[in-house]
Amino acid sequence: RFGKVFLPRAFPSILLPSTNTISEMRKASSLVLPIGGADLMARATQAAATTFQPMDMFVLAGLFYFALYLLISRALARWELRVQRRYL
Repeated sequence: RFGKVFLPRAFPSILLPSTNTISEMRKASSLVLPIGGADLMARATQAAATTFQPMDMFVLAGLFYFALYLLISRALARWELRVQRRYL
């Protein structure tokens, strides 16, 4: 009864705050991608030290972070729309 009556009505109400929380957590934390045991910013620092072009490396790392966050936020928005269409 709970899964058939209450959960479908509560799910859309829970979805919006949870996607916002996921989005805010993603923005607040640094993305740690294991690329040979180091995260992205450490690799950018190493590349900047070897190429003597720190601005290029950090801009590239920032663009990668931005693209990944954009992908995650778009996926969450599409999921939210799909759930709202189904339950509302």
